Amino acid sequence: MKAYVIDCESNGLLRQATKIHCLCYQDIETEDIISLTSYEQMREFLAQEMIVVGHNFPRYDKLVLEKILEISIPW
Repeated sequence: MKAYVIDCESNGLLRQATKIHCLCYQDIETEDIISLTSYEQMREFLAQEMIVVGHNFPRYDKLVLEKILEISIPW
């Protein structure tokens, strides 16, 4: 299973956020860094099973991504 370091930037804190500016991730194995700005690309990336490393990911990034992209991230 792939592992990524993930971070997203939005226009506000969880309750106020209405836009995701970018979703950036680094493949832990290859060290490649990718930045996504398209919501569709973000949805496609987040649909795969993965191991996630991220500062405050479960308490902010995951929740804001689910809210704005209107998806459920099961992991």
